[in-house]
Amino acid sequence: MGLGTDARVTYKRRHAYNTRSNKIRKIRTPGGKLVVQYVTKVAKGPTCFVTRKALQGIPRARPYEYKNMKKSRRTVTRAWASVPPVTDCTA
Repeated sequence: MGLGTDARVTYKRRHAYNTRSNKIRKIRTPGGKLVVQYVTKVAKGPTCFVTRKALQGIPRARPYEYKNMKKSRRTVTRAWASVPPVTDCTA
């Protein structure tokens, strides 16, 4: 799906600079109009403070999305879940 040679659009929010928080996607609607859709940032997710690996059982989400998530989705409820694993490092 090509957008043509003249695919210029105007930003609807914030400012007119191509920053990390102001990314857009150009979408052609079924009516033939070219509109702007804002792209959300990709979440990094929680990591272990010792090994820096991703924590299993907790979804990757932006901080404001955790606020609306149920507590059972934000944490894990298994034995020894809060104890850091034994590693070769002395951290």
